[in-house]
Amino acid sequence: LAKRLGVELSPGWVAGPDGTPIMEKGPIPDEFSFLPLGATRELGSHKGYSLALMIDVLTGILSGTGPGFRNNMVFSHYFCAIKIEAFTDPNRFKQDMDDYMRALVDTPPAPGHERVIYAGLPEYETQLDRLANGIPLHPEVVEWFAGITSELAVENAVRKISGT
Repeated sequence: LAKRLGVELSPGWVAGPDGTPIMEKGPIPDEFSFLPLGATRELGSHKGYSLALMIDVLTGILSGTGPGFRNNMVFSHYFCAIKIEAFTDPNRFKQDMDDYMRALVDTPPAPGHERVIYAGLPEYETQLDRLANGIPLHPEVVEWFAGITSELAVENAVRKISGT
């Protein structure tokens, strides 16, 4: 979608076909692979690489599908349930989590940024926006739906939903 929208690539997000990190801002290449969080040493790759390794162990190796580098486009999942009361009082945990989240929100943002965000916050805000305003569709997607529904002689649900 970013490529269709013409969004430029930020340095350090992907590697080219030969595995070399792309460190210049520019168009998204036709062939690429995502780099671990942090991308290069200067961007903190050792931390992101370790997080990626941990996730690969939990989702791939533990689930029996093996490490991601051997399984191109094979998806696995990891689910974890924690019995909080085995560690601490649940009410204390909830209070500590509330305090922690409040501290995150109240943290002064880095220069050039409006606020500190944490995992899940942008998605939650997007969910609220989409519930109120609907889901935006790229014109190319709407055009494709119109063509395929016409070709198959079925009701165009996109048109029905968007009113177009």
